[in-house]
Amino acid sequence: MKELTIIENHFKQLKESGVKLIPDGIVNKEMYQNARLKILWILKEPDDNSGTSWDMRDFLKSPRNLTVRDDNWNWKRTYKMIMLVSWGILNNFQSYEKTLSDWENQGNEKTLWVLNEIAFINLKKTGGASNSYPPTIRNAYNKFKELIWLQINTFKPDIAICGGTYEFINKDISQYCTENIQFVNNYHPNFRRGKNHMVYYNEILEEAKKHTNNS
Repeated sequence: MKELTIIENHFKQLKESGVKLIPDGIVNKEMYQNARLKILWILKEPDDNSGTSWDMRDFLKSPRNLTVRDDNWNWKRTYKMIMLVSWGILNNFQSYEKTLSDWENQGNEKTLWVLNEIAFINLKKTGGASNSYPPTIRNAYNKFKELIWLQINTFKPDIAICGGTYEFINKDISQYCTENIQFVNNYHPNFRRGKNHMVYYNEILEEAKKHTNNS
């Protein structure tokens, strides 16, 4: 796809300019294209203040990258909810209880493979801290806006789940979005403002269902 090449060229140019870039996007092109519904998660920034450059897509391809690490990083803080919500949507919007049962019965590595069926982008394309600051994210969005909307329109998701990011992009949707996308506005999966896992899961699936009702 020509647009994917253009995106990779953007990444290349940013790296060559000295940006400590963390590229993101479709994790596994074939599995994403074959998915029952195409899901894009839009988050704020990578949780990495090391100042290094690495690829988010490669990181998410293997469950072991998430579950087997030699530091104190806890993958469940963010990626457990991304996994559960994505799994539920792709399994015919099944109940939270059924998705939780699938995870408990099949284990982390089996269910985390669902990340290969989604796309994942951050508004800030360089590393940050566990706590994101709105002015920083807004400045990053404005800086990378062309690239971000190129990604969104190229990936053509049926559902775009904004985890604490809708406030930054919503004013531009009518101007920049060229596809029929159901945007879902909710909190970051690790900062749910008091919502438990089941409430967060059910709210997103209820909004995501609107795409099937409207298509």
